[in-house]
Amino acid sequence: MSIEAMVGRIREIEGRIGAIQHRVEELPGGKFESLMAKAPSALAGTSPAPGGGGIAAATPKAPSPLAGEVPAGGGGNPALGPLLSQTAARNQLDPALLRAVMTTESNGNPNATSPVGAMGLMQLMPGTAKDLGVANPYDAAQNLDGGARYLSELTKKYGLANGVAAYNAGPGAVEAHGGVPPYKETQHYVQKVLSLYNEFKK
Repeated sequence: MSIEAMVGRIREIEGRIGAIQHRVEELPGGKFESLMAKAPSALAGTSPAPGGGGIAAATPKAPSPLAGEVPAGGGGNPALGPLLSQTAARNQLDPALLRAVMTTESNGNPNATSPVGAMGLMQLMPGTAKDLGVANPYDAAQNLDGGARYLSELTKKYGLANGVAAYNAGPGAVEAHGGVPPYKETQHYVQKVLSLYNEFKK
């Protein structure tokens, strides 16, 4: 197996871990960590699917808002408006799309950390942050710029919906399925981002 294939496989496995986490969060009873501690069997019978394409996980920094907790019409952190506009322009992105992804990922919380180690506004995994040159993933400007560059690359390569899916599930999953992968979590993610995108464009 080539190194590229191995990295792709690692991304897919990490995505599956993230998807399990998202699915458990939707169950009655609370957070991923508490369910894992109280009832590991809660994961039995779930169908793993990609849910966040980084390279390596890290120990969660602190409890924080996650994608599943973002209100349907949530606009994230309004104080980030100027930074969003500047970052989007620099990376040739529609600011409404960048805002939609950021809102879905962290609801504008620069200190957000997921149970699988995704960090900051754009929920970058440690390996992805390193690849993007983001030295401090909890610095709003650095994280947003890194996530915007990655999102810009993906949407230019795959198109809008498939690019958003690749941001969530990883490029390998999109390429393997020729579009948005047939994973419930990723499909929900894409629908949510595009819905917010249309709302923010108004």
